Amino acid sequence: MQSSEEIYDSARRPHPLIDEFLALIKYRELIYQFTARSITARYKRSIIGVAWTMLNPLMTMIVLTLVFSQIFKWNVPFYPVYVLSGLIVWGFFSHTTSSAMGEMIWSGGLLNRIYVPNSVFEV
Repeated sequence: MQSSEEIYDSARRPHPLIDEFLALIKYRELIYQFTARSITARYKRSIIGVAWTMLNPLMTMIVLTLVFSQIFKWNVPFYPVYVLSGLIVWGFFSHTTSSAMGEMIWSGGLLNRIYVPNSVFEV
């Protein structure tokens, strides 16, 4: 005699990556709110605001280009492009990881009270 209840089969579960992606879609409004809050808090007291995000790597690129091309006399074609692309990628990953850790620490109480996927805070 078979029961009419559904039997749990772990093989039928989707891949965990797909599960997390679907959870991110489900909690997209929360992600939007966290992103807006982070951007507002980051640039709240800044005079040049979002422009600083572009000015910082550009000024660093100019200094490094001047130092390596004028003082050290390196002649590398398209050196400023290499420096700028490296600075942007490094800055993105550096800021993203430190911000994600800060968000996880700041939102620790929220994680304990209600269910929110952890990937929401990293995004």
